Amino acid sequence: MIFEAQEVIFRRVLELFLFVMPNVFGCDEIEEWYFKLHFYNFFADFTECLENVRRWPEKYREEFLRDLKQNDKLNKVLRVPRGPGEEDLSKRRNRREGKGDE
Repeated sequence: MIFEAQEVIFRRVLELFLFVMPNVFGCDEIEEWYFKLHFYNFFADFTECLENVRRWPEKYREEFLRDLKQNDKLNKVLRVPRGPGEEDLSKRRNRREGKGDE
C-alpha cells in the first residue's frame, strides 16, 4: 500500500514538473517536445545507472565514495559527453564539403 501511494505521488510530481518547466522556459510546442525528449532520456539513463550501481559490491561503493570525498567531488557535477564533440562535428562537416581538416 505504501508503494502505491509513493507511486501516485511520484507520477503527480512528474506530471507537474513536465507541465511547469516548459512554461518556465517559455517553450513553444517544438521546444516543449525537445524538453520532454531530453527529460525522458535522462530519466531512462538515470534509472539504468541506478540499477548498475546497486549491483556494485559494497567494497566498490565504499571505494568510489571515498574517492569522491578525497578529491572534493561529492558536491560537484560535470557535463557528461553524449556523443562526438563539436570539433569532431566540424571536421566531418568540412570533409563533407570538401574543405579538408581545418
